[in-house]
Amino acid sequence: MTIEEAKAQMVEIFTENWGDGEFHGGPFWFDVIERADFRCEYCGEDIYEIHQWHQWEGDHLIPKSKGGGEEFDNKVCACMKCNRSKGTFDPRTGTDKRDRASLLAVAKAKVLHRLRDREQRYKDVREAIAVIRAHKLGI
Repeated sequence: MTIEEAKAQMVEIFTENWGDGEFHGGPFWFDVIERADFRCEYCGEDIYEIHQWHQWEGDHLIPKSKGGGEEFDNKVCACMKCNRSKGTFDPRTGTDKRDRASLLAVAKAKVLHRLRDREQRYKDVREAIAVIRAHKLGI
């Protein structure tokens, strides 16, 4: 398969999954994902390693709810867990920088911080469940 055939195949797959609209279609998202080197731009997870398409999402660096647009520089390739962790966080908060690289670095730091916090909360919940179950069993 040539590089052109590989790209065409990816665009076809993205179009099947996301439609062919100007901002949401296969060619547009292929360019976003290719720019990200086929990785989540927050945690670095490789698309190749995730075998479920629904785990990959397009994100808006500056959320639409905070005035972010549909332009290429505002789109981010993200895995589901990172996109959900970022939520509506606006990376312009607390910084005067407006270039994409700086905003992406701010968003990435926030996402990774939230993921660490969430993992700790999950550990706490698992520990509490184990204690409750042991108590119910009389252990």
